[in-house]
Amino acid sequence: MKINTEIKKLNKEALFIVLLWSTIIGISLLWNFQREHERVLQLAEVEAQANLKKDRAFRLWGVKMGGFYVKVNAETQPSPYMKHIPERDVVTPSGQMLTLYSPAIIMRMLMEAQEELFGIKARITGEKYLNPVNAPDEWERKGLKIIAKTLKNYSEITELNGKPVLRYMQPMIMNEACMKCHAWTGIKVGDLRGATDVAIPLAPFQILEQKTRLNLMISHSGLWLLGIGFIGFFSYRKKVHIKELHLQQLELRHEIDKRNEAEQQLRLTSSVFEYTSEAIIITDSNSLIIDCNPAFSEITGYSLNEIRGGNPSFAGSGRHDKAFFKKMWHSIRQSGCWSGEVWDKRKNGEVYPNWLSINEVLNAEGKVSHYIGVFNDISELKKTEQKLEQLAFKDTLTNLPNRQLFYDRLESELKRARRKKNTKLALLFVDLDHFKKINDTLGHYVGDELLKIVAQRLLNCVREKDTIARLGGDEFTLILSDIPSSKVASDLAEKIIKEISVPIKLQEHEHFLGASVGISLYPEDSVDKEILIRNADAAMYHAKENGRGHYQFFSEAINLRNQKRLELEEDLRKAIRDEEFELYYQPQMETVAETIIGAEVLIRWNHPQKGLISPMDFIPVAEENGMILEIGEWVFKQACRHLHKCISLGKKALPIAINLSAVQFSDEGLIDMIKSSLKQEKLPAQLIELEITESAIMENADRAIEIIDDLTRLGIRISIDDFGTGYSSLAYLKKFTVDKLKIDREFIKDLPHDKEDAVLTSTMIMLANNLELDVLAEGVETKEQIDFLLQKGCTIVQGYYYSKPLPQDEFISYVASHSTLTL
Repeated sequence: MKINTEIKKLNKEALFIVLLWSTIIGISLLWNFQREHERVLQLAEVEAQANLKKDRAFRLWGVKMGGFYVKVNAETQPSPYMKHIPERDVVTPSGQMLTLYSPAIIMRMLMEAQEELFGIKARITGEKYLNPVNAPDEWERKGLKIIAKTLKNYSEITELNGKPVLRYMQPMIMNEACMKCHAWTGIKVGDLRGATDVAIPLAPFQILEQKTRLNLMISHSGLWLLGIGFIGFFSYRKKVHIKELHLQQLELRHEIDKRNEAEQQLRLTSSVFEYTSEAIIITDSNSLIIDCNPAFSEITGYSLNEIRGGNPSFAGSGRHDKAFFKKMWHSIRQSGCWSGEVWDKRKNGEVYPNWLSINEVLNAEGKVSHYIGVFNDISELKKTEQKLEQLAFKDTLTNLPNRQLFYDRLESELKRARRKKNTKLALLFVDLDHFKKINDTLGHYVGDELLKIVAQRLLNCVREKDTIARLGGDEFTLILSDIPSSKVASDLAEKIIKEISVPIKLQEHEHFLGASVGISLYPEDSVDKEILIRNADAAMYHAKENGRGHYQFFSEAINLRNQKRLELEEDLRKAIRDEEFELYYQPQMETVAETIIGAEVLIRWNHPQKGLISPMDFIPVAEENGMILEIGEWVFKQACRHLHKCISLGKKALPIAINLSAVQFSDEGLIDMIKSSLKQEKLPAQLIELEITESAIMENADRAIEIIDDLTRLGIRISIDDFGTGYSSLAYLKKFTVDKLKIDREFIKDLPHDKEDAVLTSTMIMLANNLELDVLAEGVETKEQIDFLLQKGCTIVQGYYYSKPLPQDEFISYVASHSTLTL
């Protein structure tokens, strides 16, 4: 441990020196890089100054000469900027026409040639220029402003035509010699006339800098490696010295440790024997007891003095026969050990279970010298196992058999029935009516107490040998074995329905439950366990659909109906996967102006073999098996896509109404799904109206208020669909932040001739108007109905009088012919 510490310390010191050396080399390299960069920029600046000095020298010489006459040709035409000079154009005796060029013009021509040949751009510029060619660019304007203030040279590294350059600008001061050409501009001697600037390409200088940097990196790398080599060598030599120094100490310490370890092992073995919680007993080769530890005495109640020299069989419980011990000793002699569960007797006579392990101890000759037995009292473990078994096979709430035990008992009863001839067995599925509403409204505590009472009532209805199980929720099953006829099952079903319908008083309130019972029989309906269960379940659902509070025997008609339902479910899954659904739109009309003010989105299933399937056929199935969530999400997102597409084509947006099922309305992910869909399609929430049925809202009115408030905060409009068909309370209705009531078609179809419907419809319209809600009548098919509704104050309708539900393209055409608004 010490040597590792010293080596770690040495490694840290070496690492520190390496880092220090690397830092020094790095700093030196960066310093040299900076110096080289500055040197290169100085070279570029010297070249720029040289160019400008050469330009200035030429211009001064040209001014001194008074300008230059050049032959007039296609490239050298008279300058319009020197027309004020009378002798601008002359003709030689030979007839050659000459024109006067100022030094600035000649210099510009030289600069253009220099740029073309060497890539060095130079020119004269200024805020007051004669020739537009000399107009300053953006950088030159900035430079002119700076030298106008400082009258000093100005330079900057920048880009020109996408390449790095050094731009250098030198001020031009008006002198007397230049007034000949420029006096007419109003400039005076000593004024800043402009500047000359040159752009030196930096690419050659950068290449030079890169080469120098490469040489610097090579030289510094070599120097760094040399230093690292020295550091590594001296570190290695010091490590070798440390290891050699410690090797002798380790050998000496090893000898000391071996002796201490042997002594410690002896003490440890003695401590384990004395203080372990496991009982230990030692016998000689003849199985006579030599020693035992305190744990043995504590578990069995016997002291060492009482058992020394005896055989361990004195503590036998009598539960194991001779064959058990014969097998045990056979295993010990074959493998040298044995372990297993043994029941023994304590000194006080109590029988207890223990887990015993026996091992042989061999001497130097390989013969058995001793046997060591070690065991634990597993009484508490056995009790725990019993509790776990109780949890595994019993319903914790009602203490009835759970699903697992139900399956086991049904399998056992079926096996027994198969062995006996002419015996019947009945399987009853019991589902509580109205339980979910009570559970959701009053809470799980009340629901649990009701389930306990129902379980006890069921127990009071059956024989002792019958099995009642709770499968979960409010579903119970009964197994009636050895019944003479099916009448026993039907009598029991009637008794159960009657018992459960008796009001239950709980927390000073009476609660009313009902029961629907499905019955399948062995062997008439099936001899297979799973089919019997499925048939009883199907019969129970048939009883529920027939009005609840009934029992129903399984029949082939139910089987056929169940098969059709299963086929429909399978087709529905394929429809979701293959997107066989289509959206139709039915216009919502304002009858006074006869304009379209919205549309209801309706789903249609275009089955590849069966054609269009009505929502009335598949929506209830989808709601029961949970597929309605996927379908509802598809409808919402698809409707949003259609709306977004039409808006993107430049059409005005028509609000759309989308139906929400009760399952969707109570789904925790509803709000997030709506938010993400609107965000994805970039739609304002005000274009969406959600239609929720009256019954869906009243399943849990308090929760419905929270959901509707959340939707309203998003900006979505809410309408109550099929209003008048449910059982909504006016006290709750005024708490709902809804925007519209939709009167169900059942109240509209016989208007205005049915007096009862007329009164109810008038009342609902008046109620909506008093609550300041919009009201829409569904299923309007005649002019008489429209006139009646208009007279009562309902101006918004929907129905076949105006249009049936239309596919998207047909609906767009319909809207175009009836309104300026388009979907």
